Amino acid sequence: MRSLKSIGQKSLGVLSSLAIAAGASAQDAVQWRVEDGGNGHWYQFDPVIRHWPDARAVAEGRGGHMATVTSSAEQLFARAMCPSCTWLGGVQSDASCEPGCGWTWTTGEAWGFTAWRPSEPNNRGQNGELYVALEGQVADGGWNDAPPYATCSLLIEWSADCNSDGIVDFGQIRAGELVDANANNVPDCCEAGTPCRIAPIEWSAANGGNGHWYAMIFYPTVSRTFDEAQAYATSLGAHLATVTSANEDGWLKGNVVVPNPSNTIWGPSIGGRLVNGKLTWVTGELSTYAGWGGPEPTLDGPNIEYWRYGSLWWNDYCDCLADKWLFEWSADCNADGIVDYGQIRAGELEDANGNNIPDCCEQSTSCEPCAADIDGSGTVNAVDLAAILTVWGTDGSKYPNADIDGDGEVNGPDLAAVLSSWGACP
Repeated sequence: MRSLKSIGQKSLGVLSSLAIAAGASAQDAVQWRVEDGGNGHWYQFDPVIRHWPDARAVAEGRGGHMATVTSSAEQLFARAMCPSCTWLGGVQSDASCEPGCGWTWTTGEAWGFTAWRPSEPNNRGQNGELYVALEGQVADGGWNDAPPYATCSLLIEWSADCNSDGIVDFGQIRAGELVDANANNVPDCCEAGTPCRIAPIEWSAANGGNGHWYAMIFYPTVSRTFDEAQAYATSLGAHLATVTSANEDGWLKGNVVVPNPSNTIWGPSIGGRLVNGKLTWVTGELSTYAGWGGPEPTLDGPNIEYWRYGSLWWNDYCDCLADKWLFEWSADCNADGIVDYGQIRAGELEDANGNNIPDCCEQSTSCEPCAADIDGSGTVNAVDLAAILTVWGTDGSKYPNADIDGDGEVNGPDLAAVLSSWGACP
């Protein structure tokens, strides 16, 4: 290559790169979307010029890696993002090799596709040209082999999918679906080895739904049995999802379950299983709906099998370990027609211990916002206290509202409710 190497002992055009980078600004990360023919990865152009090893450290320090361009389509995508000389993650690992051999990607991906400029690469690694730079400032945007003293901008790529859900973690962090408290672009659940929970979403009545909430749960390191997954769901106030209608199945496929047309990644397991030859749901619900695909269910496993999504259809599966589960929140402990989980999220019901069960239900007190206002004055005061004391030990027939917790007797919990709610109603 001659465009940049002709400047002082085949330098990579440090001065021209400086000029270009000085007028550039860091781009926001963008996704090369699958629906646009991409790989679902995220990329960001960083205009700051650095030596290749420093650029690699920056990329990996941000939870990504130096971009690896492995197809002509990805080369066009990368070229459009890079207006100046830009480092890629290619390095000649064999210093004794001829110019065109011994090249590898830092990620370990196979080295196959190349986009070298005419006459490039033209220097053996033993002479110092070890790194791949995309020549963004020239018309063809091809690659050049560059020496250690060269400086270029950086193209960062995020491709990690630590919880194996088929979606790049970086995008899920940006969308608020995975927590990253230390902002290193690695999900906290993956760093801690704990289950990764995508933010639950509601199948609302406005969308023809049941008002329940659903979420995908991923175990990034150690898979779990059916019973272990159900126990974890219970600890979150949920249960393994029970899919009892075609409408529910269709909504889940379009909104929660990770699509997998190639069937290379199994979808989440759900709360149905075969027990002693009988198909049952964990909640005991009765349903005639089944979303089996192809020849399923084959019922060819041991006596207990559970169900999971394959490529958006159900498959019966041996009672083995699985790393993806579908959770559902459906409880309505105060029988107000609204799922408790949604009311907790909206701040309408208290959940001090964070187990997704309203405190009022655990404490057997009324969940009404101002149930202790027995006379309906808008304030819990001495009048309400007097009502409690007047009908103490009875069913509260004289003042029906005095039986605040509805247990059939005006007693200590009702008195406690008045005292704890003292003052103006919210």
